[in-house]
Amino acid sequence: MFKYKGLTFIALSFILLTTLVATAIPLLARYYIDNYITKNIATAGLYILAGYYGLFILRVVFTFIGEYYFSKVAHSIVRDLREESFSNLQKLGMSYFDKTPVGSIVSRLTNDTQAVADMFGTIFSSFLNSVLMFVVTLTAMVSLSWQLTILMILFIPIMLGSVYLYQRLSSRLVEITRAKLSDLNTKLSESIEGMRIVQAFNQEKRLLDEFEGVNKEHLRYMSKSLAVDSLLLRPAMALFKILAYGVILAYFWS
Repeated sequence: MFKYKGLTFIALSFILLTTLVATAIPLLARYYIDNYITKNIATAGLYILAGYYGLFILRVVFTFIGEYYFSKVAHSIVRDLREESFSNLQKLGMSYFDKTPVGSIVSRLTNDTQAVADMFGTIFSSFLNSVLMFVVTLTAMVSLSWQLTILMILFIPIMLGSVYLYQRLSSRLVEITRAKLSDLNTKLSESIEGMRIVQAFNQEKRLLDEFEGVNKEHLRYMSKSLAVDSLLLRPAMALFKILAYGVILAYFWS
């Protein structure tokens, strides 16, 4: 990543700009409502409305540029990683290739390195964006109402607990799913390479049953992983958001 520090700096800069613009949008809407709509002079602030919608367009542009450069860094890192892995692969002894299935090697050079690209291009950028958004939003909330900010902070331990529970449940499932995918690639590669022998000894049915067994195991653990994602990611966060809205409404109602 330090090899591409220039591109990384550009990506981080646009993520920061996206966060600032996203925070400015509701503040500008609040200013327009308090100073124009409540005073029945909404038409006098049309230029503020134009700036409001302009900020939305600006956020889209900044988001695109930031994610583009982050993805570029991620795929550049994966390209270097694959080149280094292939170079090291050529230096290994024959005993390694005798003990390690070809499909497992291919899976490590393709699927595992692609997971690194997903981490840098999607997960890492989303994490930084969330951290920056949290800091900027918290600062804006404290400046507006520190009492309401304290009420919102009470949700943080609950959300962290949900994230911790998700990590405990999903990490093992993801690890097993990747291992099953490697077994699937291994079985497929060995079957294709030895197809002449398989057909010569009429072993198609046996290999098909073995392949279906590995494929079903991969599907089973993938389904479990998706079930955990479906339960503890969007639904849980949506529930916390609704609870936060309820707290805000109760605060202003009182």
